[in-house]
Amino acid sequence: MNQILQKLNSLFSGKTRFVYLWLTLGGIGAVFGFAPFFIAPLYGLGIILLFFALENAPSLKAAFWRAWFFAFIMFAASMFWLGAAFLVDAEKFFWLMPFAITLLPAVLALFWGVGGLVYFKFRPQSATKSLLFAATFTLIEYLRGTLFTGLPWNLPAYIFNAGGLISQNAAWLGPYGVTLFTIFVFAAIAVIDKKWGKQIFACMVAVCGIGFAYGFYHKNFTHLVARNNPPIIATGQGGFSQKELYQTGNELHVVETYLGLLQSEDAKKSKIIVLPEGTFPFLLLEEPYVLFEINKYIQNKLLIVGAPRRDFNNEDIYYNSIAFIGGTPKAPALLKLYDKGHLVPFGEYLPFKSVFNALGITSLVSYGTDFNSGTGPQLIKIADIPLIEPRICYEIIFPNYTNKESIKADWIVNVSVDAWYGDLLGPDQHYNQARWRAIEQGKPLIRAASGGWSSITDSFGEPVVQFRSGSRLISALLPSKIESTPYSRLGNSIFAAFLLCFFVAAILIDKKAVM
Repeated sequence: MNQILQKLNSLFSGKTRFVYLWLTLGGIGAVFGFAPFFIAPLYGLGIILLFFALENAPSLKAAFWRAWFFAFIMFAASMFWLGAAFLVDAEKFFWLMPFAITLLPAVLALFWGVGGLVYFKFRPQSATKSLLFAATFTLIEYLRGTLFTGLPWNLPAYIFNAGGLISQNAAWLGPYGVTLFTIFVFAAIAVIDKKWGKQIFACMVAVCGIGFAYGFYHKNFTHLVARNNPPIIATGQGGFSQKELYQTGNELHVVETYLGLLQSEDAKKSKIIVLPEGTFPFLLLEEPYVLFEINKYIQNKLLIVGAPRRDFNNEDIYYNSIAFIGGTPKAPALLKLYDKGHLVPFGEYLPFKSVFNALGITSLVSYGTDFNSGTGPQLIKIADIPLIEPRICYEIIFPNYTNKESIKADWIVNVSVDAWYGDLLGPDQHYNQARWRAIEQGKPLIRAASGGWSSITDSFGEPVVQFRSGSRLISALLPSKIESTPYSRLGNSIFAAFLLCFFVAAILIDKKAVM
């Protein structure tokens, strides 16, 4: 192993002209760690190459740009599918696509550039530098997922498929805690030949052992809360691309498709039916004929449907919403509404709106104006239906999009339009991240995603039933929940404690090593 590491290290030593070539290969390789591939060693190789690139950087400036470049390649190669959103209304937005698929990765990579600079400035001389490396870049990832509304897409933790043994550690560490130990494991391999290297490597082996052991314990011995008469839930989609959905004259076909799904066997035997975000290409709550047609097929059922709407008191205010509709013998009943709280910048609203409007730029999804945000996380209580925690599309990627009441939820419902991403990596990445929320909260996840994965997932992130494309509904009994997980009670407190320990240990052990 030492010879392999020395060979990798030599790629960045001296005045080699190929530093950025190796970082390019490392960044592209890292992409294969994420869904749908989950080849974790390739992600690890990318991290090791970045480690050696920083070790051999000639200056702070070089350290910044090496880390930035690696991250830019990784984000650009793993999120290029964003360009598909600009093809839905190509006549209006195509010219923006080159900017979007390069500027967003460039901005996200700035966080990693700062991480490279900080690590290079304060790195220890002994093998404890692996601790500082892991802590620094994990802190950077936490900031990336939090600051400026945050975008915690493709965190290092997500190289593990939700439902697997390592992913179960999200129940106590959350995704940032798993990220910390993931980066540490790969960085520890890179320092095995340094002072304290064997001890660090032993810690790495212990971390791996504990991770697998906890995953096995959590998945096989955690107590599940028994449900009395759990409802059967059906979920699915009509199989439309965004361009097809909004094609002029296609409204009737969309309505007929979904009415057909409501007459399927899966719908008939269910008590709850979940349909995607923005199911119809119009404001459903303002179309009584369609609502009455739907009502014919949802008698004594609950329909949970993505339905953008206008404010009832101000027609200039729009929300991206979920409507909870009850079927009755006479007329459909609007039981509850949930308005999306965490909106997508540039997708659902424009930051610095006046500036961008002056340039002729509008948000991708709008009804003549931007969406307004709702009040934030909330629980939905409807008669005898188990308590629901709703999340619309983008909201599901945020681990802490919760409030104090969220722990009481019986299940999470996530409606989404993954058709914006095209038939590329985006829907797979989104789906994996969504299922991590089930593990963290110990709650089953019911997901309806147009153009993406629709599924009924248990409290361990394991799909009970799922499908990725086509027009259909699937159904199953609502899985049992876990009363609570350490993460649902404590949030990022455990992660923060470990992060602090990593920073302190890196400094104190290194001082002892050089004495």
